[in-house]
Amino acid sequence: MNKNKLRLAETAGFLGAGAALGLVIALACELSGHPWWALLMFLLCASGSSLLRAILNWTRTSSNRETTLHPPISTTVKLGLILLMTGATVATLWACKINPRDYAYAPLLPPVLLTATFFGFGYAVLAIVLCTAAGDYFFALPIYDFRITHVEDLVGLSVFAVLGAGLAWAMQQLIRPD
Repeated sequence: MNKNKLRLAETAGFLGAGAALGLVIALACELSGHPWWALLMFLLCASGSSLLRAILNWTRTSSNRETTLHPPISTTVKLGLILLMTGATVATLWACKINPRDYAYAPLLPPVLLTATFFGFGYAVLAIVLCTAAGDYFFALPIYDFRITHVEDLVGLSVFAVLGAGLAWAMQQLIRPD
């Protein structure tokens, strides 16, 4: 019983500290003029890997079987989920009137990171290709055309692809260090 009270107090302490830190970060973003999605992306990226590692360590210690984030899903379903994530991200950006071109295409990173986390690096490369193509077609000038006519778009899409590949590889190493 005493152990449960200690865990409850520890959880409450972490939640309180996280709420206070989130409030400070929200205030800093509000005062500096960053958009709301930048704050959300920052918080998810800052806490996501630690939370994922904590969950993995907890499930490894609570059971004797090998824990993996790569469930046995068919290739067709994985490809469908990657297309769905990419489409949902593009649709969300379009609906919120956020042009990823203004932010070096960083808002297109969530499908890449989720794909790397749950399906591995190889599928993340496919997500990078899809997101780069979607960013070029829907957001780069001229819109609805795959031609890259501005140097800014070439540099932005290239940096996005390299950064996405680096983050996907790092996520793969975090999940499967062997």
